[in-house]
Amino acid sequence: MVRVRTIGQLEFAADIPTAKCPRERLLWLQVRALHCPLVFERVLGLVTGAAIIPVDVALETDDRTFVIEIQFDRAQFMPTHWILKQVEGVPSVRSAEFLDASRRQLLLESDGHRSKRAAAAFRR
Repeated sequence: MVRVRTIGQLEFAADIPTAKCPRERLLWLQVRALHCPLVFERVLGLVTGAAIIPVDVALETDDRTFVIEIQFDRAQFMPTHWILKQVEGVPSVRSAEFLDASRRQLLLESDGHRSKRAAAAFRR
């Protein structure tokens, strides 16, 4: 079964699996950004442009900020610092981090990269 979803100007088509993905296999990319009309499309464009197919996407918004949560299946996607650097490169993005199934920050192998939030905490 193929489902097509349109979000903004981006169109997604994905095969929907018949079986659910076990919760312990899920991980989230959580992005916090200033309210900007293009940030959602840019972040999703980076993810889909890297040929990564999300399981689900959620967007929470208020007057000033966005929280974008993109859910992935670990069997299909290996989280890397590269994707965090790409997402944090979007001007409106304030932080980006991977979360595990317990919604705790996922620690990736160190390659000298620190998220904006970790770098700010380190400077304090």
